[in-house]
Amino acid sequence: YTHGGHQTADQLHYLELRSAAIASAETSSTALLKFAAETERKYPKDTKPAWDHIYTHNFGSILPWLIRNTLSKQAQCRLARVAVAVESYRNRHGKLPNQMNDLVPAYVDKIPDDPFSTSGVLYQRTAEGYRIYSVGEDGVDDGGKDHTERKKPLTSDLVFKVERTNKPRTK
Repeated sequence: YTHGGHQTADQLHYLELRSAAIASAETSSTALLKFAAETERKYPKDTKPAWDHIYTHNFGSILPWLIRNTLSKQAQCRLARVAVAVESYRNRHGKLPNQMNDLVPAYVDKIPDDPFSTSGVLYQRTAEGYRIYSVGEDGVDDGGKDHTERKKPLTSDLVFKVERTNKPRTK
């Protein structure tokens, strides 16, 4: 740490932070979310970094958002993939599957994992169609309620909704 002064020390701390993020990602999404929360506490966005910790602080303050955003996008892709499987099932059988296991193995190899929980993504039939959802960042199953149905949008599930009505579309 002495060679090159504070800048070298900051760069080494920055590399250690990146290595810890990678190690957490290789473990599980739960470990990665825990790492994001710890990093957010250690490097709050609204504080000014000390001049000798600029690299580490800037990276540490944006890293939790990057982690959560990546996991959200991963969940959304998995929900869309299951929705395609549900539609394929519906096209073949003329009805919606009763449960997710009806899709395995003909339409999906396995039920995709939910990056925000220890279980798979969830499926719920509704009067209008169905919902496929992830419990979202807070890890709480809100019964497939998305941000439009919750008073606190940050605590909502990530939802892929398909609703069908007999009403003609209006332009």
